[in-house]
Amino acid sequence: MTRYWCAHFALLVGLALAPAALAEEAEDLAADAVFVGDGDLVDEAGNVKPALLEEVDARVEPAQFTSGIGSGVGASLGLTDRCGCQIFFGAEYLSVRAGFSDATAFLEESLPTVGSPEIIYRQHNFDYGDSYRLYGGYRVPDCGCDVTFAYTNIDTGGSFASGPQPADGSRLFTAPFEVVTFGADDEITGTASVEINNYDLGIARAIPLGSPLGVGCGCGVSACGCWCPAWDVVWTGGIRFADVGSQLAYASTINSSSTPGLERTGLSSVDFQGVGLRTGLIGRRYFGKQGIASLFVRGDFSLLLGDVEYVATGSNFTRHSITTTQVVPVTEMEAGGTVFLTNRASISAGYMLAVWHDLGHRAMYDFGATTVQLEGMDDANMMTLDGWFIRGEVAF
Repeated sequence: MTRYWCAHFALLVGLALAPAALAEEAEDLAADAVFVGDGDLVDEAGNVKPALLEEVDARVEPAQFTSGIGSGVGASLGLTDRCGCQIFFGAEYLSVRAGFSDATAFLEESLPTVGSPEIIYRQHNFDYGDSYRLYGGYRVPDCGCDVTFAYTNIDTGGSFASGPQPADGSRLFTAPFEVVTFGADDEITGTASVEINNYDLGIARAIPLGSPLGVGCGCGVSACGCWCPAWDVVWTGGIRFADVGSQLAYASTINSSSTPGLERTGLSSVDFQGVGLRTGLIGRRYFGKQGIASLFVRGDFSLLLGDVEYVATGSNFTRHSITTTQVVPVTEMEAGGTVFLTNRASISAGYMLAVWHDLGHRAMYDFGATTVQLEGMDDANMMTLDGWFIRGEVAF
């Protein structure tokens, strides 16, 4: 119904204003002695030539296109389709790497024959993984407002290998959950994975700033009484549902002995499902008289309430688990640029950062213990994300 009334309202406004706008443009052009093509402005009977009408129409045709909250670009008061409502769709490719504030892969104890011994904490290293986001929504340009639904899938992981233990015993390897080596050529390996599924429903409201970039941008001053800002700030708000899972896995390969059963494994996992509110701001600077290119910075903050389940287990390790209901803060930032390929299509690219607070792996170890290695659970660990993105958007 909203689209029905919006479309009819725009049609009535257009019918009421178009003749006056065209007449005013024609008078201005005639007063300035503007010539169209090779002919005069009017024919012998004093009627405005069609070529002039085409020129006037071109001057009020939309040239700038707004973009929705799903794309992170932000809407402005530059309008399209003579203030008509729109349906828009977008797709985004993400190359994202995860990390944890504490994710020990293994300890490397160096025992040189000369010099002091050293213990090095090796960390899990994540690779950039292929991820994506899909979004779509409804846009009401005359109030600078978008309603958007977005789905985001982030999938990334990594692996490590300690290398074989030297035969001279100059280096020893120890991993969490009592995964250890025993002799020459023994090795510790492991994998890590993070998968995030976000579902966002939100709105965006634009606040134009600065002076107009120039006549002819947007849908034109005479058509809708609007103008294109040199700057704008977009407020976004909405609801997010998140499903997050991560795992750190460990295993030992024993080559120093033929005795079966010496290999060990360990696993640390975090699972979270929560829902909550999300809000943020987008600041954008437009370039060119028609604002076809821009740079933007975006910041978002979410508070998600849900259940966090943490499990630590292993072949030689007593299973430990904890389930809590808690609020998980999420901080996200991105910066990049946008170019409008047409007044209905744009492409953006940039860099993003995100932090999921209190959603890291909790286990605290005493690697020297021979019985119970786990000392406690630390809920202050963070999961981080960083990477590049490229997105495209079209509107109808």
